[in-house]
Amino acid sequence: MMFLVVSLPTGSVFGINIKVVVFGVFLPIFLAYLLTAREGLSLGDVIFLASVSTFFCLWSLIGVLNAETESTQVLYKLRDMVATVLVAWLCIFVIRRGIVRAEKLITVVIYGAFAVSLTKLGLLAGSLFFGADPVEATRTVFYEAPIITGLMPFGLIRMVFTPDLLGSFALFALLAPNASGTRFGRASTMVISTVLLASAFVAFSRYIWFAYLVAIFAALIVQRNWKALAVVASTAVLAGAMFYDCFGAIFESRFLSSGTEISDVSRNMQSKVLIGEFKARPILGKGMGAHATGYLRDTPDERLYVYELEWLAFLMQFGIAGMTGLLLLVGLSARDLVLAKHPAAPWMWVLFFVWLLAGFTNPYLTSSYAGGTFGLFMAMFHRMRNMSQSGESRTALLLPTLRQSPGGYT
Repeated sequence: MMFLVVSLPTGSVFGINIKVVVFGVFLPIFLAYLLTAREGLSLGDVIFLASVSTFFCLWSLIGVLNAETESTQVLYKLRDMVATVLVAWLCIFVIRRGIVRAEKLITVVIYGAFAVSLTKLGLLAGSLFFGADPVEATRTVFYEAPIITGLMPFGLIRMVFTPDLLGSFALFALLAPNASGTRFGRASTMVISTVLLASAFVAFSRYIWFAYLVAIFAALIVQRNWKALAVVASTAVLAGAMFYDCFGAIFESRFLSSGTEISDVSRNMQSKVLIGEFKARPILGKGMGAHATGYLRDTPDERLYVYELEWLAFLMQFGIAGMTGLLLLVGLSARDLVLAKHPAAPWMWVLFFVWLLAGFTNPYLTSSYAGGTFGLFMAMFHRMRNMSQSGESRTALLLPTLRQSPGGYT
């Protein structure tokens, strides 16, 4: 199930919602496990699920009672929020129960990110080869896929899938086995890395590029691979000097074009309207699924509550009281990292904040894929905490250095 959560740009494939079908099969199996297992739900699990359910029901009721919000929008938003929390909770639940090892789940997420990136590149290549519209081809296969598209320099076509940001964190897990515990061969690492990086380039997104850069440098530092870090940095500088015109055109198109200016102006307008709506209802907000009356996104998406500035949208919908609950959920997801004494923990904090700050650029944080991203982080946090408790973390971090010692292990 986890593979499908992160490997599909949307749940529907040729009009059939694969994710719903798989979840429908998984749910009774999971319930049967809870009923027959010696150790089912703990008291903490019951309290957590009951608290989250009450929280969502309360703010759904506020949204329904708000005359400006349609009930369908409340249900859509509730679905997104439940999917996010449920997928993330299931990830850490199966790990803590010993059903799935953290390293196995992380590996599945890496393969899922690789699959969705390969799918995107395949759709682009196939569309160009047959002279078809890649957007129409994508939406024919993945019904109503939420994709961003447009033209890039040199006649290339931009395409952004919702799970693209996850690829940066999957790349970190791939390149930093000291933190993730995954084990891939050199050839597999090269192939997966190349596909993920190519997909990130085609996304043509400033924040996705930033996340990939942070992930790569964090992974090299965690692995103490100073030679590779120096090679990457020097290669980037050399390539920039040799292909200045090419990179200049890409930089200008992505950072200085009229399209970028329009996007930034749109976000500025959103911030003013969303903050204004929050000030009108600062305590409880407008409720689940509400949208700002003074601003609707220019998008065919039927979800009116979706904004690029997702954190401000949360503030408008949930108010101070609801935001406190949401931030508590985020804090609980990082509980293992707080308790971890792993040398790589500071870089995990950096990556986790990169993920959270993405909510100020696009609506990344609420979906089944977002739950999978939280699940990936929680799996790595859990593993690092266990390693620090067992005293293995510093030994693991030193292994790359020891292998490079001419005199062998010391």
